[in-house]
Amino acid sequence: SYVTPKCSPSRAALMTGLYPFRIGLQRGAIERFQATGLNTSIQILPQFLKTAGYRNNLVGKWHLGYCHEDYLPNNRGFDSFFGQYNHVTDYYTRKAKYPNFPPNSEAHDLHNNLEPSYEGEGEFSTDLYSRKAVEVIENHNVTEPLFLYLAYQAPHMDLQKPPQKYLDLYNQDGGKESTKIYQENLRDDGQALYRAAAISA
Repeated sequence: SYVTPKCSPSRAALMTGLYPFRIGLQRGAIERFQATGLNTSIQILPQFLKTAGYRNNLVGKWHLGYCHEDYLPNNRGFDSFFGQYNHVTDYYTRKAKYPNFPPNSEAHDLHNNLEPSYEGEGEFSTDLYSRKAVEVIENHNVTEPLFLYLAYQAPHMDLQKPPQKYLDLYNQDGGKESTKIYQENLRDDGQALYRAAAISA
């Protein structure tokens, strides 16, 4: 299967057209501080599209390696990148926390191409990425073909409360939260409503 319950293997399969076990990503996601990434000897979708004259843009979550600049999206065929390199990044502050590194370290993980970006601080990441994707489309030169890979962070864990406008989509008459969050067979584990609202965003 090309789709796995983990993000890096699914993203790698989409970008390469290969099963995750063919590229060494069958065991899980690329974790923080892991000195690896998607094998740079394998051409990925935007590199192929570039040979056909496409302008390639990535907005959102990369999560295919960042320990060396060769792994970064701007060096893998994307002409522009706005988003996060990693996973488990705060949906509003773009901070990644590292509790095992004293003293409760954190890092900023939002980038505009190769530079840090502080745009949209306090804005829910789904709204920020949607807005940036619209900018890419509106500013695109229509004489060139466009490839836009929009990779939302939601509903990635650690899930945070989405804006109320999305939660309101799941309220019944009288303001009670719907018990049928988005599928009856999914358990309500305390974050099911947040997942549903994040997906609806």
